[in-house]
Amino acid sequence: MKLKKIALPTIMTSFLLLIGYSQNTEYVMSQGETLNDFANRIIPAGMKLAHPVVKGDFGPTEGNVVVLFHKNDADFTTGWVLIPEGNKYKKFILPTPDFQIVPTILSVFFANADTNADRELLILAEYYSGAGGRGPWYNVYVYHLTGEKLIHLDDISEELSDQVKYRTAQAVRRRLKELGY
Repeated sequence: MKLKKIALPTIMTSFLLLIGYSQNTEYVMSQGETLNDFANRIIPAGMKLAHPVVKGDFGPTEGNVVVLFHKNDADFTTGWVLIPEGNKYKKFILPTPDFQIVPTILSVFFANADTNADRELLILAEYYSGAGGRGPWYNVYVYHLTGEKLIHLDDISEELSDQVKYRTAQAVRRRLKELGY
């Protein structure tokens, strides 16, 4: 009985450490390497970029790198945010929204989309419905970076996602201003 009491917490701790390790992998960009070359070198084998790599300031840090990738154009897109720490980048995995679709990424940009002063990461995507091929429709995925983790902001993402209204970064920014951000 004593072994079970010790084994379970040890196994759980080991599992949580492994999750944290995979989330917080560090990468070094080679001298003279472009952002796209860097990303292509570090993304998982068999994957390709879903959008050109974007570098920008959001959350509490500057010079963050956004890498979006998928296996092919008909697959879900996933991604990372790489946060600079000295001469390395620390990897944060983008949280997956509850409702997944197979989008075409139109734009990756940064804007204030919540009540604090830091800007958020916004990903504008176009998709077509599988039921009858209707569309295009547009979703905006909004992510808040705390410095320790990335959080998908469900409410503002839903507010900015619309069948036709917000199909450009400029239209999304306009709507954010109308909402007081």
